[in-house]
Amino acid sequence: MKALRFILVFMIFQALISCNKEEREMSVMQSDKSLKCNPEASHGSLKIAVLSDLHFMDPSLLKSDGSAFQMYLAQDPKLLEQSGAILHQIFNNLLNEKPDLLLISGDLTKDGELVSHKNLIKQLKNLERNNIKILVVP
Repeated sequence: MKALRFILVFMIFQALISCNKEEREMSVMQSDKSLKCNPEASHGSLKIAVLSDLHFMDPSLLKSDGSAFQMYLAQDPKLLEQSGAILHQIFNNLLNEKPDLLLISGDLTKDGELVSHKNLIKQLKNLERNNIKILVVP
């Protein structure tokens, strides 16, 4: 699975570095959201941000009652309690940096919770509204 993810990321990267800035902008504006471009015209630069294994957990799921869950949170290296604040800061940084592309690989949420996915999608849409193309490879 990791090999497949690497190959897919590599192929996307290769397609994007062969694009010039104008072609990337046109590609983003196309309705099919394709990444097709002319490899002969690669004179621009491409700014790519990469995030991996977000393990976002919606704050509504972080219950303070229940000793077993609190023990789990205390020993889990994923910083689930802080995941919302961390993502908020990362997304603010991305809005300031304005990459052409944000590539997100790996686990998006802790355990695939619907509420966590919906919250994350809402945050990603804000990046898209600010002209940041997003590719997700779960």
